[in-house]
Amino acid sequence: YRYQKDDRNLFACLMALYMDIQDKDEFMKQAISYGFSVSKVASVEELINGSLNNFNNNYKSVERIVEETRTAMS
Repeated sequence: YRYQKDDRNLFACLMALYMDIQDKDEFMKQAISYGFSVSKVASVEELINGSLNNFNNNYKSVERIVEETRTAMS
């Protein structure tokens, strides 16, 4: 993402980072250090949190969560 700024990779990059870092502030710092804007990180974080809540509430598959989030970002 740092080199191409391709939004198709944005969600995957931030999801991987989010799953690795549990602290919200540290997640934001790391994402910004990789070249993501604060607004993009915040909007994707909101989508990730919503998707994870849906998963916990509805036991959706990871593939379905990813697809719903990508659709919401379009």
